[in-house]
Amino acid sequence: MKYLKLGQVITVFALIFLSPAVVQPQNSLYDPLHLSENLEFELGFLSGYTGNLLNDSVGVEDAQTVTRGSIRYYPWAPLELNFDNEYTYYNKTYNLSSYHGTFGATYIPTPEESRFSVFLSATFDIRRYSETRKNFNNDNLDLVASAGYRIAGPLALRIGTAYHSNSYINSKVSSKKKWEFFSGLNSSFWGSNTIDFEAGYSNMDYSFILDTVWSIDTMFVDLDVEDYYSDGNLYAFYLSPRFSRSLGSKTGIGIEYDYHKFSNPDHAVILLSEVEFISPFANVCEGKSVTANIKTYMVPGFIITTGSGYWEKQYLKMLQGDINFTPVLFARKRMDFQSRWFLNMERPINLGQGAILKPVLNLDYTNNNSSHGTFDYHKWSVNAGITYLF
Repeated sequence: MKYLKLGQVITVFALIFLSPAVVQPQNSLYDPLHLSENLEFELGFLSGYTGNLLNDSVGVEDAQTVTRGSIRYYPWAPLELNFDNEYTYYNKTYNLSSYHGTFGATYIPTPEESRFSVFLSATFDIRRYSETRKNFNNDNLDLVASAGYRIAGPLALRIGTAYHSNSYINSKVSSKKKWEFFSGLNSSFWGSNTIDFEAGYSNMDYSFILDTVWSIDTMFVDLDVEDYYSDGNLYAFYLSPRFSRSLGSKTGIGIEYDYHKFSNPDHAVILLSEVEFISPFANVCEGKSVTANIKTYMVPGFIITTGSGYWEKQYLKMLQGDINFTPVLFARKRMDFQSRWFLNMERPINLGQGAILKPVLNLDYTNNNSSHGTFDYHKWSVNAGITYLF
């Protein structure tokens, strides 16, 4: 039955992708019709299937449906306000279904032709799960401020700071706050070649279990697991050089290297449950990665993007097993080696009056080798959807 449903989705979108040619907008593939001079709308629907929803060795397969609506409003030229609503529904693991709402503002007060530029943004978003997963309900606040200066020709420098607050409203120990400071430069040379280099330093407030704690006892002692946590800071720095260039008038490539390093993680221990799927430390890791992608318009009417990447990730020390019977000193760091490949195909269709219908097809494959057997897995996914811009 699951393959029949997936086949039906692919069949419907194949009919759209392979339908007779429709006149495509040449210079406004992403420009929706302004219902008023300052207002834009977007509606989206995505349906698909994954061979490993939870990103672990169990390999839970499931179908998902994502519905999305967004509004962009420009009170005046330098300011953009945006409001997004998204609901994700899972067929089997429906208790992981969630609502994601976002409100944001971006302000660029400096004129485009100025050598000096300023960028300010603020985003607040919430994610809500079902009653059985309410411990994962969280609120997030992101603030970014940066300034740039074009020294000469194509060479430009920038500095900035960012603040991120991740608050789990039903947990005392899962929340995190992080300050980040960064600087970078970018330039173009030999025609269409562009390089960008960025370095940054961050300080994250978080809660963890000290590895000097002998054991966690919630059976014979009147304490909760959260009572064993301590508060501290995790310091990190990163380097990220990037290179991009065009290949003719319809194709471009990009390559990026990324290096993250923690400076003081050795005495921090977290639980296995805190790094699984939607858990608060699922993406807190150090390591290095290299990614490459190609985007092309060479197939008439289509936008095709494909790429691959390789990641080496090391997580904080992790305690596995029954916490009441597993000494904290048994906690070990987890090391992952991950490779990924993806393909995205879009076919923007001009419906007239500036409205655009954009069918999309996504294919993705990930292979993850881990020092921790729970996270030794491979994963594939197929998704098809439609976005309507007006």
